[in-house]
This record gives sequence, structure tokens and C-alpha cells, in this order.
Amino acid sequence: MELEYLSHPDKRLTTHIANMQEYDIDDEIFSVSVKYHDIGKCSSSFQSYIKQETNRAEPHSMVSALLFLLSQRDNFDTKELLFIYNAILSHHTPLHKKSKIQDILIEQSSKGFKGAIRLYQELVGRDDIKEFWNLEEFDEEILEDIGFDFEDLEMSVADYICQKLLFAKLIFIDKFEAISNRSFEMPKFDYYLKDLEIYKAKKGFNQDSIRSKFSQSLIDRYRKNPSNIISITAPTGIGKTLASLELALYIADSQKKQGIIYAIPYTTIIEQSVEIFQEVFPDREITPHHYKVEYEDSEDNSYDRVKYIITSWAKPFVVSTFYQLLFALFSSKNGDSIKLANMRDRVIVLDEVQAIEFPLWRVLQEMLEPLSAILNTTFILMSATMPIIVKGEYEISPKETLFEGKNRYILKYLHLNSDDRFAELAQKISDIYSSGYSILCVVNSIRSSKLLYKILKDSIDNLFLLNSYMLPKDRERVLDSLREPNSNRVVGKLLISTQVVEAGVDLDFDYGFREFAPFSSIIQSAGRVNREGDKPIATVEIFDKLSYQVYDSTLIEATHTVIDTHLEVGLQERDILALVEEYFKSVNEQISDREGILDSIKSFDFDAIDSAINKIFETEQDYKSSIVLGVDLKELEERFYEFTKESISKWEAKEYRDRLFKSLSNSMLNIKHIDIKNSGVVFEKSRLFGVYYLPYIDGVYSQDSGFLIKEELEDSSDFFD
Repeated sequence: MELEYLSHPDKRLTTHIANMQEYDIDDEIFSVSVKYHDIGKCSSSFQSYIKQETNRAEPHSMVSALLFLLSQRDNFDTKELLFIYNAILSHHTPLHKKSKIQDILIEQSSKGFKGAIRLYQELVGRDDIKEFWNLEEFDEEILEDIGFDFEDLEMSVADYICQKLLFAKLIFIDKFEAISNRSFEMPKFDYYLKDLEIYKAKKGFNQDSIRSKFSQSLIDRYRKNPSNIISITAPTGIGKTLASLELALYIADSQKKQGIIYAIPYTTIIEQSVEIFQEVFPDREITPHHYKVEYEDSEDNSYDRVKYIITSWAKPFVVSTFYQLLFALFSSKNGDSIKLANMRDRVIVLDEVQAIEFPLWRVLQEMLEPLSAILNTTFILMSATMPIIVKGEYEISPKETLFEGKNRYILKYLHLNSDDRFAELAQKISDIYSSGYSILCVVNSIRSSKLLYKILKDSIDNLFLLNSYMLPKDRERVLDSLREPNSNRVVGKLLISTQVVEAGVDLDFDYGFREFAPFSSIIQSAGRVNREGDKPIATVEIFDKLSYQVYDSTLIEATHTVIDTHLEVGLQERDILALVEEYFKSVNEQISDREGILDSIKSFDFDAIDSAINKIFETEQDYKSSIVLGVDLKELEERFYEFTKESISKWEAKEYRDRLFKSLSNSMLNIKHIDIKNSGVVFEKSRLFGVYYLPYIDGVYSQDSGFLIKEELEDSSDFFD
């Protein structure tokens, strides 16, 4: 049945609905959600607005949700009614929490929402609308029937996933259809194992090598015991990236999956992963997604459409971060949630899974199994130190054999006994370095990295620093300067680094130092020492804490309990696996859902979940601010306002602003408020971009150490050569 009402300029609402329903035609709940989500647009107010006869229209989501509930109340169970009602009610806002929905229903039944009831009366009075949407005649008594007791419903983690998935599907296809005028079908996944085999042959991979046998063993074990959750525990440097890709390709082909999502901890290592995958598949698209990625339009796709497709993961091979994936699971906001719709029927690889934020481990233990079942998605979890974030036993790696065959380093305790631990440590490092070793020293804070670098700078020529206060170009320059040509080997150089070196950085040092940290972080740092195993067993010295504790006390205490006595005599890599498992078992017994996310999930309190996830990821910027260095944002603002003087739409203006903001990503740092204050500089804030900035970097930044802290500024002459 075709109706004349418009959903968008020059588009009929019934066409919009039909295109959307094709996205998942077999899902009745989704289909009904689509059918009713925009019924409120049939109002005279909205039709006048969409035809540009008036400047505004009454909101349509609430009356659409109300009309769904009244017309379909006998066709679904109470939970399903809640899921659909909430998805429709929220499709232009974050998801509403259950208690708020109950309040809305009470207000509607008491005629508190007069506008929604008036629109209901208007729409139900039209025969075409009444027939298409199966509406009943308006009767004031009918409002009493909407008093569903949603508040007392007992909800499960699976219910939460079902609600989130329905919401994600609705909002994804709603906007996609609006900007594309068609339904969505995931592009064909044409990435095959034969491409990886060709790549390996070109690179001269030895089929009898440990890495090749490791890859094959994963596929063999998966064939014998296929599962939707897979754990791969293996030592650093054994080639987990290509091994996981090979397994993911095999699963995608054999299980007819729609694609692969490869998630890693840090934005800084996405590009190198994309580069590897692009070498394997030179003629196909690998899609990176992170906050710095730039969107390029083409003749076939506008900037807005390209951006939307990438940010919603509507591509067959996506490389992104844990942050993006976890916000898709836990955030109630539209922009975060849409990705969940396109996580269905995928293989999702979580590389370096130990880097997932500790407060989420317990939550994921409860969530991962129902998530994989509901999404029909296979999760591959990888780490040298596998945390317990699944309830069952899903390990397919021959981990005992792999660890027994690796003995590249020995961990030893270095006790710092003097009052000045920095000076004592610097002397110890200098003594070892004078013997001709290349050295990696990893500390726990940016401040410690800078102070140690400052002490050693005058006495060691080939000294480098790596921390997150350094701009991307300077971090990349450091990594390039450390490596020997066409190698990951580091010769005669010393690197002081924070934890940024622990994941995805392929370097091979002779000797290591590591400030005491959680066991998994110690092992990740040690994995950059004698990485290729072609030297005699190397030493990694674990030294006492230099300053304040940056890690969770539960992880630190468990590490002390498990490894202290072993460090005193020396802990070899081949003996680590059993201790790692003992460590995570101890941690698992102590961890709790400290932010109450599971309770909030079961009460459908999406506001509380948002608050908790923001706190865990520090997205509320309680102690940091984004700073742009060396760019005069006034000039960019003037360019924007000059551009918007022309007769353009608000969407064109937003697109232009997005492009300008993306151009700042390589000049932007997240700096602690205390360090901003100590800089003595007054930063201006851009109203247009919402970030602070300085049009210069002299006096506040060094390309060798990054944004300058108080101790550097007190004697800054050496930092501006």
C-alpha cells in the first residue's frame, strides 16, 4: 500500500519503510519497529515542515512509539513491547532507561503528554493511516491500556543485547536509507586464504618454521572443536597477527561470515596493522576506523555517506580500537550504537586482549557468550597473557609447547636502595649501556620517563624517549630511528618509554628494565627484548616503583604475590605460563563489577551504564584536555565562517567543519590539567572546535620529549637545541 505522506524531501514514508525493512526481512520485531518508527511524520505539522511550508514540526518519536504500543499490544510479549517501544522512542536520542519509560507511560495515560495524544487523535482519524498501521479508533479509555508494568520486568544480559541490537539496526538503516535512498547490503567478503598464501610466498615464509606450524595448528584445532569464542595464548613475537588473520579467513569462508573486524588497543598501531593487511590484499579495501581517520569522498559517494559507512562499520574488513568496540556494546548514544548492527555475522579479532580495561573483565565474562550467540559472531581473543574474560575453556593454542620452546629472557629483581631512585636507576642503566647493549627501559608514567631521560641525556648520545605527550610524527620518527634498516633489531641505542611500547611495537633490544607493573605489562615489555630469540638469553630487570602508582592495586598486589620470590632468583620465560595463569586466577577471585555495570544492564539503566563506561575510559576529561599545538585555530575558524557565508546547507557546513577538525589530529595531544597549569601558558579555546590551542610550540614542546612538564621547564635550555 503506497501512501502520499513524505518522510524526507521527495521521498514517500512508505518507500522509506520498505527499503529499511529489506535490511533484515526475516526479523519480525525489527520489521515492526521500522513500520511504526516514523508514523508520527504523517502529522499535518510534519508534512508542512518537510514541504518547506513551515520552519518547524512537532517531534514524532513519542507519538510513533505510543501508536505502536496501542496497536500492537496483543501481538508481542511484554519484553518485546519494551524493546520495540524504546527503540522507536529513542531513535533520535540515546536509549531511554526503563524507569524513565515507565514515567513516560504514566504521563501519557494521565494525559500528561497532550501533544502526543492530540497527534494520536489526528492520525487515527485518517482512514489510510488507520488501515496501513492497524490503528484503533481513539477512545480516552484506551489510554488506560498502556499501563504496562515495565518497571518490574526482570531483565538479563541477553535482554540487554537484544534491546541494543534492535536499536542499533533501526538507527543504522534509518540514516543509511535516508542518505542513500536504498536498503543496505554488506559488500561481498572476497578476502581469501589464497591471498595470504601468496603474500607469505613473496615474503619467503618457511613452511617448516615455528610460526607456520603455529598458524596451521590453530586451524587444525578449530576444525576439531569449532566454537564462537576462541582463545589464543602464545608468546610475543610468534606471529599472532598473521596467524589470527589466517584463522579468521578460514572461519569467515567456512561459516559464510560477512566480514572481519580486527580490534586492537591503541590508535597508534592501527596504521601498521592496516599496512600489513593491505600488503596481503593489495587490490581490496582495508577500512581503518578511529578518531583520526579522514574521510575521502568520490564521484559515487559523498563525504557524509563515506563517513557514515566507515563509522558504522558497514565495510567487510574493518580495523579499529577496543574503545570503539566497547562503546558500541555499552554506550546508549546513536553514534556509538550503530556499529553493533554491523557486528553481526562477523569474525571479530581482539588482539592484545589483556589491554581491555580491568573494570570490564567481570562484565565481559557475563556478556561474551550471549553476545556471540545473538550476533552469530565468532570472537578470537589473543594475548601472551590471557585474562579470564570468558567463563568457558576456549583455548585452541598449543600454549604449553609454545612457551616451553621460548626462552629468550630472564626476569630479575633490581632493588633500588638509595633515596634518589632515579639517579640510582640511571647509573645502573648507564653501566649496562657502556658494555655495548641496546637497552629498553619502560616506566609507568610520563613524568618518570621525562625525568629519567633528562638525567641520562648529557651522558648518552643515542638516547631516545617515547611517550604519549609526543606528537605522532615525533613518535614515528623515534621508532624509525631505533630500527636497523629492514629489521626490527636495535643496536647501540637506549630507549626510555612509557607503556606505549608494549603493544604492536616491533622492536628487538638486547637488555631490558621495567618498573614494577601488573604481570601482563611486565611480560609485554619483556617481549621487546631478544624478540627474535637469536641471541643468548637476555636479562630484564624489574625495579621498584619510582613514583605514584598508576595501575589498579588489585593487579599490583596479585603480581607481587605470584612472582616476587621467583624474581629474586630469576624467572625464565619458559616458566612464565603457569605463573601467568596463577596470576589471572588470583585476579579473577578478587575482581568485581566495581562500577555496577551488570546491575545497570539488568535494570536497563542506560544512563548509569553511560556514566560508568565514560568513567572507565576517562572520556569526561576529568583531568585531561585536548590541546592543539602549532596551529592557529583562528585562521581555520575564519576559513569556516568565510565558507558558510555562501548559501549552503547545515550539512555542508558540518561536513566542512569535520574536514577542518580532522586536519588537526596530528597536532593534538591529551594533556593533564596539572601539566597545562604548570606550563604557565594561557591556552585559547576554540568555540568552533571545542579544543584548546596554541599557534606556536616553542617554549612548551620539544620534539625529543614532547609537551614539557614542570621539571623540564625549570631548566629548559637543553630542550630547545
